[in-house]
Amino acid sequence: MKLRSIKNNLIKGIAKAAAAALSLNILLLSACVGLPSGDNGKDDDSQNHAAVSEIESGTKDTDNEDTAKPDNKTGNDSDGKDKEQTDAGNETVKEGDPDDPEKPDEKDKDKAGIKLQDDGFGIPEKKTFAARAAGLYRIYSSDGYDKGCLEIYDIGDNLYGFYSGYGYAGLEFFATDADGFASEDAESVEVKIVTFDTAAEYWSKGMPAELTMTLTDEGIELSKYQSESGYLPFDEDAKLMRTDEEMGMLDGFAYRSDEIDIKKELKTAKIKTLSELPEGLAGAWILLGDIESGIIMELTEDGLVQIYLKNLNEPVLLLRGQYAVGSKKINGGYNIYMNLVQFGYGSPDVQKYCLCYTFDENDYMLCLEGDEDFGPDLVWDSAAFVPFDKSNYARKYHDEYSMADKYNEINREYISEDGLMLVLNDDSTFMIYDSEDLSNLESFVEGRYEENPGGLSLYIFSYEDGSEDYYGAVTFIDARTVQLGIYSTKETITLKPCN
Repeated sequence: MKLRSIKNNLIKGIAKAAAAALSLNILLLSACVGLPSGDNGKDDDSQNHAAVSEIESGTKDTDNEDTAKPDNKTGNDSDGKDKEQTDAGNETVKEGDPDDPEKPDEKDKDKAGIKLQDDGFGIPEKKTFAARAAGLYRIYSSDGYDKGCLEIYDIGDNLYGFYSGYGYAGLEFFATDADGFASEDAESVEVKIVTFDTAAEYWSKGMPAELTMTLTDEGIELSKYQSESGYLPFDEDAKLMRTDEEMGMLDGFAYRSDEIDIKKELKTAKIKTLSELPEGLAGAWILLGDIESGIIMELTEDGLVQIYLKNLNEPVLLLRGQYAVGSKKINGGYNIYMNLVQFGYGSPDVQKYCLCYTFDENDYMLCLEGDEDFGPDLVWDSAAFVPFDKSNYARKYHDEYSMADKYNEINREYISEDGLMLVLNDDSTFMIYDSEDLSNLESFVEGRYEENPGGLSLYIFSYEDGSEDYYGAVTFIDARTVQLGIYSTKETITLKPCN
């Protein structure tokens, strides 16, 4: 299948949002003290690292064809109220009421009986350290002063925190042992924390703040801070007190806010949307060709969307927001309309993206050209997302290779165990050939590469019609390993540097 040259719309939009965040920083924080200024280093401390709206009747939509309105029965009584029952004491309680003291929902509590907080993307079955640490916290200094809020998210037993108080910042947490935050027994973990508040720079040149993180009945205690380590946006001995407020509403990263309600916006624009999600859409998806550091998209039944990517030596890319699905188009695809906000900078800008998709015979999500009047395509035309098991998120932790330069000098030669050679030249061209059998012309490939969110995209020239064909992607796993994904065969090959 032929593909157009990758458009990199996602990265362009992010760069634009980052620039806007920087230029508006003083206005955003008019009543606050500024955060410590970040150094200009780019070192990292990681190893690699919808709401569904109703169809609008009588509206005009030149891009979509009319479809029948799905049955919208909910199983409730005609007056819209939940069924009720009366207990022996003649007190009325609702069936399944989570506040019913006789029927506590134990699966949403930790061992100490503390209710775990839901950030909108579900509470994991396993009560790992990460699952128990996730939540919304009020920050208090050692002398009792309120220093703002920290909202912590568990993404595959990786922890990320958004700070909103005397400015905005994103935090990445890394455990110092191989178990990471996946332990179901640990109450205290030694951690390294890196902080960023721009698109590409960590504070302290990527030097992490080193300390101990302990879970308590009231929240989180930080202790044993190493004075020679990096900065935090709040006191290193601060106490984080858990609150019961809804997550996703924090100033600077309010991805559940009514202000980015996609339903209202599309209704105003007279864009038809489905009242029920297409079967098989909700869930987690990973961009084909990316392995450990690939773009992972999650769509919930309740209309929330998350875009996640963690690359070597770069701040995590995390966008969250709301989505809705347009009516079926004449070409058989569906437009997914997204309003997203970006983690880390506190930017007021809402990033709008459209993802038009259709399912193939393997239930892969094939991407088509979307509605550019709404916003740019999330990924390139003919890209593919495949189902992703959320238990397979790669855990990030600190090791000796964390401070390696990005791509470990990109212009290198790599070789697989069976002798397949990949050469990346400094003029953005590449070659692939069989180093053990130079006469094997079937394995010889040459073309050009360009950076993409997961590493590199590879293109080969078609002499038949003068166009470019998408060949595959190179993913940089760590300083010693790359993986080559070949689009046509869906094959993945691991390669190591030759020297």
